[in-house]
Amino acid sequence: MRQVDADPQVRIAVLTGEGRAFYAGMDVTKLEALAEASAAPVSDVAVSSGMARRRFSAAPSVRLLMTSA
Repeated sequence: MRQVDADPQVRIAVLTGEGRAFYAGMDVTKLEALAEASAAPVSDVAVSSGMARRRFSAAPSVRLLMTSA
């Protein structure tokens, strides 16, 4: 995610996973409430939240799609 955040050309990142532990469909507008209820340091959640807001509220077109095998 740091690589994605560092690249200004990236407008969207698609995360994929498998198995029971992968979560999909998170509402990024609810991150503040999650931070309050979470055991994670608020600073960690704030960094993730800021990154998510910048990426998900960016231009409507996808300029670069990063995937992993």
